[in-house]
Parts: sequence; structure tokens; C-alpha cells
Amino acid sequence: MSLARDVRGAALAELVIVAGPLFLTFFTLVQLAGGYTSKLMVEHAARTSARAAVVILPPNPGAPADGPAQVARAAELALGPWASHRLLHDVRATAKVSDGRAAVHVSAVYDCGVPIGGLVVCGLERRRTIHADATLPHQGARYQPFVKSSPQVGGAAPAFLAR
Repeated sequence: MSLARDVRGAALAELVIVAGPLFLTFFTLVQLAGGYTSKLMVEHAARTSARAAVVILPPNPGAPADGPAQVARAAELALGPWASHRLLHDVRATAKVSDGRAAVHVSAVYDCGVPIGGLVVCGLERRRTIHADATLPHQGARYQPFVKSSPQVGGAAPAFLAR
């Protein structure tokens, strides 16, 4: 049998030619899925912290002095295990109330950890900063802060309890 007609090892050669692009495609898709999920999580954190800003920040009566810190904490808590396992880190949230709107900007750093896909998706830095904004109407509170009073003893029942 001549060397030109020998087909032994052809499957191994084909595997070597196909495996590189196949692994590159697979790892890139895995990294893209992680990045897109992180983007969705940061957008969720922005919406959650905007809801917190509407409730916490002035002009609400009794607004706490550390309101902006509480809004930032709401963004971190909304990220859940993505922040606690350090998949998203350096979470920053800034809130501003003006013109009847509570606007929040959230940013977080996502590390691209998939071996080959991280280079394709995130470049040589292997990290990407993700930004998200959310805005909700802030009409302010139209109520007096709740003050606990002593119950009436022996008095008539409130109107909503009377039948």
C-alpha cells in the first residue's frame, strides 16, 4: 500500500482541524450568555433601586439621611447571588429626584471568566462594565407619617369595623 492511498489517521486530522473553531464557538456562546444574563441582572437592579428611591428619598416625610446609601444597597441586594459570588462586582448606584421623577443609574463590573470566549467577548481586559438606567414617577407622599396612638378602651368601634 502506497503512502498516498493510506487513510489511517484521517479522522484524527479532521478532528484537529474542526475542534479549534468548534471550541471557540462554544466558549464564545457560553460567555455571551453570561454577559447577557449579567446585563439583565443590572437592569433589574436599576428598576429595583428606582422603586426604592421613590419610597426612600425626599420629598417623602421622614426620609432617612442615608437614603442614597439605602438605594445603592437595594441595587446590590437585587443582584442576589450574582453579587455575592462576585460575578458582578463594584456595584454603584446613583439616584436623583427632580421634576417629579426618580432617576437611578446602576453600573457593575462583569468579569469574563470563560477561557477562550472571554477574550472574544471582552477583549484583553477580560472585564466589561455594564450600565443601566431606570426612571419612575415620584409624586411625593401625600400623607402624614404614621404615629402610633393608644387604642380606645370601651369606645365605639371605628366606622370601617361597624356592621
